Amino acid sequence: MDNSEMIHTLDPIFIIVHFLITLCVHNVLIKVDALGAGCQCIIFDDTYGKEYGVFTSPNWPTPYEDNIQCLLYTFLGKSDQIIEITFDEFDVQKTSLDCIYGDFVKLYLHLNESEINEDTNWNEVLCGKIADIEQTHYSADSSLMFEFHSDWRNGNNTGFRGTYRFLSKHGERLAQSKCDYKFESVSNFGNLSTAPSRNLRGKFFSPQYPSTYPKGIRCSYSFHGQQTERVKLVFEHLRLQRSDISCLNSPDVIYVHDGKDKSSSVIGQLCNTNTFVELVSTGPFLYIEFVSRSHFPGQGFKGKFLFEPLSNMNKVNENTPSMEPESDLSKQQTPATESPGGVRDQKFHYLRSSFCQVNTFSDYFRHCEPNVFI
Repeated sequence: MDNSEMIHTLDPIFIIVHFLITLCVHNVLIKVDALGAGCQCIIFDDTYGKEYGVFTSPNWPTPYEDNIQCLLYTFLGKSDQIIEITFDEFDVQKTSLDCIYGDFVKLYLHLNESEINEDTNWNEVLCGKIADIEQTHYSADSSLMFEFHSDWRNGNNTGFRGTYRFLSKHGERLAQSKCDYKFESVSNFGNLSTAPSRNLRGKFFSPQYPSTYPKGIRCSYSFHGQQTERVKLVFEHLRLQRSDISCLNSPDVIYVHDGKDKSSSVIGQLCNTNTFVELVSTGPFLYIEFVSRSHFPGQGFKGKFLFEPLSNMNKVNENTPSMEPESDLSKQQTPATESPGGVRDQKFHYLRSSFCQVNTFSDYFRHCEPNVFI
């Protein structure tokens, strides 16, 4: 079905509606129902072949309407993805210093499931101009939501425009754990005429990075190479809870072990703030232990890893992927690679234990029902 057929099919539904939002789906502008008695949910998921997607407030770039009760933007990635959203334009009327009252955008970044209710903890509330907000935000897991609300006061504000990306995570989280990961090498260095497998290198992060990591956590990152390989790490950015004492007594610390587990010898102990710390194992295994005991956690860390041949220990191999620092890292907080994204529309009633469920209208028109499990 082409775009014109899709719009024609949905026209009878749109005749019923009274409020309008303009969305971009496959580069086609579609007008859909806005707010009913509860919330309306706009779904963005990893379905269609686009490198990134765009989201906007109602009527953007013209001013949004007043009395928007609740509009939920919902981003749903795959289980091995996180979501990055960036506000490129932002103009939301500010009527209170903390943005809790009046017009606001409320962010839910640390969701365990793709649902929220009145008891769900939000992470940030945004209002004002683009200079007043942090523009880029990341989810802790495979879903992210934000709520847009406007009150009765019309400030002639244009709202917001932004982009989203679904970012692939490297490594496998171990069963029954919150932050224990395993990274395994899939090597073809035996055939140097073949480009190295992409599983030879990747990135790793502290929980919820670049947001602050949780208090009282203990995480592990286990790297398993082939017998003919070693493991090379670079901590590109490290910002733990600052301490005036040495790492030996620091409440938040990273231990790097030269082996399979924490019983192996320690070759690195990191704390406080640092950049571009490089560590190399003597064999095919390396183990990271991250411990947080502070009451005021820091931003955490991001790093990259490489499985390389042991033959590279004393010489440079042109076929080995580079571990050189990326330029202008202040502008590159991307945890991993991009994946396609898509957008779907859905009604969402902001009730206890409610979340999105596929309905039978079409792949482009969904509804949410409370207390119904998928």
